[in-house]
Amino acid sequence: MTDSIRTAADAVRELGSLPMPVGPDPQPTPARLSPQREAEIAARVEAATKGPWGFYDGDTYADVAADLQMTSRASYSYRQKIAQLEDENYWDDPAHEDHDEQRAPEQMGANAEFIAHAREDVPALLAELAAVRAERDEARRMLNATARLAGRLENRVNRAAAERDEAKTTLREACEQVAERDHEIGGLHAEVARLKAELATKRDEIADDIHRAELPVFAETENPVLVAKTVRAIDWRLAARGSAAPYWVARTEAGR
Repeated sequence: MTDSIRTAADAVRELGSLPMPVGPDPQPTPARLSPQREAEIAARVEAATKGPWGFYDGDTYADVAADLQMTSRASYSYRQKIAQLEDENYWDDPAHEDHDEQRAPEQMGANAEFIAHAREDVPALLAELAAVRAERDEARRMLNATARLAGRLENRVNRAAAERDEAKTTLREACEQVAERDHEIGGLHAEVARLKAELATKRDEIADDIHRAELPVFAETENPVLVAKTVRAIDWRLAARGSAAPYWVARTEAGR
């Protein structure tokens, strides 16, 4: 159990900070739209008429070009129609009249510049849009990969936490069992101490009983020297057993 917890914890520590997800080999980064270029495009958009724009389909380009060389009222109408859609007012500002001869060249010049740069501006804007979308897709991919990694880490942490809780439960139960054994051992120690005390108080009595059981019976006519030797031999055996009796007196069978 402990090894399982250690392994899970070490795995989380080894991962460290979230790694940066890697994908295919990065593609060359296209030239991005600079702030200056973006400001120029925005200025051209602001200067041109609002639109929506259409196209002039009344005459051929040659006829229109020839008419634009004229200064008549009709030539101004052509210039209006080139920059308007169907019946839309040429001017987006309601304060202007349809025939504002003073501002017509200025507005036509702004529209012409807008159209002339459209071939460059539109691809640049599309490229910038593609780059931004690529960044968004890469960020989304990295976010998803990080979310998956976070999910795996969370699963590991949850498993480690469950193993930890199980180990804590096992350890608590073991501690309770040890406490119970300690209590039982304490009771046994007390019982042993009681028995030792009881044995100490009865040692002399027990030794006397042993002596009486082992002391031989002598006839009154037995040789006193032999009797004394026999008693001393018994006394030595009793002393080896821990008896406190200093000596024993032989008794006749009548005295037993």
